[in-house]
Amino acid sequence: MTRKVTVSLPDDVAERLASERNVSSFVTDAIRRRMSHEKTMELLARAGYAIDDDAMDDAFAEVQDAERTMTASLRRHAQELLEAGRRPPR
Repeated sequence: MTRKVTVSLPDDVAERLASERNVSSFVTDAIRRRMSHEKTMELLARAGYAIDDDAMDDAFAEVQDAERTMTASLRRHAQELLEAGRRPPR
């Protein structure tokens, strides 16, 4: 079953949606992803891992920093391990 819903959007978001062939599908996918994220965060909180937006931003910044400083040699080695189905040692 589906239901028609009318929403008001900022101009930049409305312009982005205008480029979509199937706006309903695009919006449905985005909302389902958000719902999945919320469920994951709820499960983590119940398990004792309260992760807020600041912690997520900090973790993302750490990953970006690590990617920037990773050498080409280390990147190749990591790719080889992934292709071999092995995890790198900790």
